[in-house]
Amino acid sequence: MRRSYIGPDSLARAIVSLARHRAQLPDVLNIAPSPVTMGALAKATGMPVTLHTAQDTAHQHITLDCNALAVLHEFDPAESTAAEMISQWRSALDKDTSHTA
Repeated sequence: MRRSYIGPDSLARAIVSLARHRAQLPDVLNIAPSPVTMGALAKATGMPVTLHTAQDTAHQHITLDCNALAVLHEFDPAESTAAEMISQWRSALDKDTSHTA
């Protein structure tokens, strides 16, 4: 089951990269590196996961068409890994002090 996800640092870099383009940007851009599996993301967290059989109507792959983005911004291959996405997520949580008393 592959999905299009993006780490917070990767998203920020992509937005800055797009903001620096002098050419007209498309009205709509999907922003994500290569799709990853939910299992890989869960494994990268080190947290326990209980898998359930999906309903017959469930979509196994939900990925974004990022061809237009690829012309404007290139992701580092590491940004497509579950480990990097989880690392960015944890780093963002560590920096966020709004949830502390």
